Amino acid sequence: MPSSWLAIRPGNRSLYCWRRRHYRCDQSGHRTTRRRYSMTPNISRTPPLNALSPGDAIKGFLFDLDGTLVPTTEAFYRAWITTSQAYGLSKRVRYSQFIRASQLPVQTMVAHLFGQMSDRQVASMQSDVSSQMHRALSSVRPCNGALHLLARLSIAGFKVAIVTNSPEERATQILQTLRSRNNDLYPFFTALVYPTPTSRPKPSPDLYSAGANALSLRPDQCIAVDDSDDGILAATTARIPAIQIATTTSHPRARKFDHGPITTCHSLYDLQGLLADWKLL
Repeated sequence: MPSSWLAIRPGNRSLYCWRRRHYRCDQSGHRTTRRRYSMTPNISRTPPLNALSPGDAIKGFLFDLDGTLVPTTEAFYRAWITTSQAYGLSKRVRYSQFIRASQLPVQTMVAHLFGQMSDRQVASMQSDVSSQMHRALSSVRPCNGALHLLARLSIAGFKVAIVTNSPEERATQILQTLRSRNNDLYPFFTALVYPTPTSRPKPSPDLYSAGANALSLRPDQCIAVDDSDDGILAATTARIPAIQIATTTSHPRARKFDHGPITTCHSLYDLQGLLADWKLL
């Protein structure tokens, strides 16, 4: 094995790092698979990958909902664009622009995307967007691999909670819609955590801390799975090891997470393979 390579997990099937790219290698050091996993840019300060896989110590998983288990982001984009056109706002907003701005406070997001508007106009737009979303969510489906992953975690005996920034009404609507279309997520989780007057939304750690408490587990006994930078920041600030699902809503290289170890997967199918390698599934 070249001296410039870093062994992340020793053994017959090891994960090695070279130039911040990660490869599966056999004992002799020959690469056996193509690049599959990646770490955050601050790899020199990130604990080894097996810090996320302490075997029997992990007893629960905390999943984000929007963008992680259910692809609602595109519907959210269409709702805002349709509403803005109804208000006579002709400025063209690209999907990538909207994704970056969607993690900002609503007033700031609207000003960034459509220009300055009064509080009354923003509130009116929000109301219309909510109506649009209500119709759009009637056809929502789980993300690819979500049901299979949750079923495997359930069979393996893990506790699961959903930790979402969505208000209770919207989260419940999504889950009820999935149930009506024979894509029921309810059997797989024991708690639904959402913002309340006493718990701040992500990137505050309040929701993920509440999720661990809802499962009666310590933070180090859980793994958080989220697609957004704000969600990962919330989890690591709560001292919960985190896995980021890299989507159009996340920019893993844009922010350093100094509070805890994180790993990035490119899909929920990738995540299943990673958990199998860690012997958690």
